[in-house]
Amino acid sequence: MKAVTAARMRALDREAIERRGIPAGALMEAAGRAIAEEIAAQFPEPGHCVVLAGRGNNGGDGLVAARHLAHSGWRVDLVAVMGLGFAGPALDAWRALPADVAVHEPAAMPNLPQLLADADAVLDAMLGTGASGELRAPLGDIVDCVNNCPAFVAAADIPTGLDADTGRGPRAIRAHRTVAIGLPKVGFLVNDGPSLTGTVVVRPIQFPADLLACPDVRTATLTRDEARALLPRRPRDGHKGTFGLCALFAGSDSMPGAASLAAQGALRSGCGLVRAVAPGAIRPILAAQIPEALLPALPSLAGEPSFRALPPQEWELAGPDADAAVIGPGLGTGVGCRDLLFQALERLVCPVVLDADALNIAAAEPDIRALLGEAHVLTPHPGEMARLLGRSVAEVQRDRWQSAMDAADRFGCVVAFKGHGTIVADPGGEATHIPTGNTALARGGSGDVLAGLIGGLLAQRCAPGAAARLGCWIHGLAADIAARGASPRGLRVTDIAAAIPHAFAETELPSGTERG
Repeated sequence: MKAVTAARMRALDREAIERRGIPAGALMEAAGRAIAEEIAAQFPEPGHCVVLAGRGNNGGDGLVAARHLAHSGWRVDLVAVMGLGFAGPALDAWRALPADVAVHEPAAMPNLPQLLADADAVLDAMLGTGASGELRAPLGDIVDCVNNCPAFVAAADIPTGLDADTGRGPRAIRAHRTVAIGLPKVGFLVNDGPSLTGTVVVRPIQFPADLLACPDVRTATLTRDEARALLPRRPRDGHKGTFGLCALFAGSDSMPGAASLAAQGALRSGCGLVRAVAPGAIRPILAAQIPEALLPALPSLAGEPSFRALPPQEWELAGPDADAAVIGPGLGTGVGCRDLLFQALERLVCPVVLDADALNIAAAEPDIRALLGEAHVLTPHPGEMARLLGRSVAEVQRDRWQSAMDAADRFGCVVAFKGHGTIVADPGGEATHIPTGNTALARGGSGDVLAGLIGGLLAQRCAPGAAARLGCWIHGLAADIAARGASPRGLRVTDIAAAIPHAFAETELPSGTERG
């Protein structure tokens, strides 16, 4: 599903009204009804709702929602936060309000905390996507009152105070649920957006489907049905050869766990075989922790604490028959590791995931760019992204969308920019936000599992962009599943790896169905 800027959403509004002949009032009516339905669905029976309405179209959506709630048996208080100077379709919505909706003008603002304290639900319909910058009085004080009240808070299209493009909201409504009209906005997905929007529900209302497709827009957010469509085929008569071989070049004596975790991610991806190429010093650890993995005996690495370039005869045991490869977790950045990375990129004829130290080597070695291409996937966290782009962490985090697209274009690879709101970008193509995941992923080792998971999907003949998107979705969903009934703060990375099969199971189900 595409995610759009405020300007693009305004253009879609104009297109629908001026060229497709859909009356503005009809769009407002459909939006308000959708918002009222979402609020009512949260409660077993009608209650008390306070509607905070501005004077623009967003306020008009709130007026329509107030009418529908009142007709459904709700007690509704309408607070016209900027006065009653409604115009256009919003004026029509104002005139259609039933008499039992109590109306409050700005002069009644001192009583707002008491009004909110009595409410079951609050609808924020004060400002729409066109607003930006600091809130003017009295909106800032109203925002504070709403954020301190105990009621369920819904936002009409966007929480007041949240920038629809940047996701910045230093003083903004914290909604439990945001009813996005037409399409989600890019600011919902990055920076403060995820914590301010709560659960985002997208209601397309009366917009024509071809308008919402937005083929020229490069930003999107992945839905469960879209993730489901990316799943590789798994024929009933398949065997281990059918599902591919993933080769891992990972680990060192100081970081053996990185190789083990990457192998767990690959094995749980559904691939048929995992070959763990590792320095000899950690082979006994890997043999004990991942008995399913193949461990080729390489004399040049026997007893070695870290990697070095492999002789040609040993390389034949390590990787040329692989369907996909992962290089980097726990690798180290010494000269031997650098030589191995160059050697692997020159010799391997399969898709390759570069993670962790492989990214740090690539950032310091401009010549590596000539060996990269669209079959490769880079998986940087913010620090690694900063090194790849030659920027500060603050700069790459300021616009995560653009950072991911810049890296994809610079290196000619698919880039999965990990972090709060992972973004997967194709070179010259689309950037996709991955909505799954929680803070359980914010610990060392989770990226190793992800690298192995993406590598395993590549081994099953997923295209690089599909493997990165699906891998990030499954990885985040596994963290969400592991956190059900538990606190993310206490989960281990192995708990997330163990939940990967359950994440696949949920993704296999079409939206609107749940596993019994």
